[in-house]
Amino acid sequence: MSKPARGWGLIGGHVEISETPEECARREAMEEAAVTLGDLTLVGYWYIEKVIESEFNKKYPSEAYQLLYCSNVTKILDFTPNNEISERAFMHPDEILSKHHNRQNFQEVFDYLMRIIKYS
Repeated sequence: MSKPARGWGLIGGHVEISETPEECARREAMEEAAVTLGDLTLVGYWYIEKVIESEFNKKYPSEAYQLLYCSNVTKILDFTPNNEISERAFMHPDEILSKHHNRQNFQEVFDYLMRIIKYS
């Protein structure tokens, strides 16, 4: 999905109160890409510590964990662009790095995913 201020990226978001990380992943997939997910597999996580506060990150906590899930898409619904997400696309992995808004930081995550996921 493409966010107007950042460009192409992966689905993501924050866990709501009384929501599990898995429920969050499903909700964010529906909200951001209008898709229903099948079985979720936790494939990794990383610790984030905010060292500089900026306009972009001021709403985020100073420390957090980001979880990385993989899933198949079981249902694709009609997508309507909005102020948060301007486009949705389904890409072959070979296309992703050339389009991701933060390629340098995403490279390690992408390489890890390609090692553990088989695609056609």
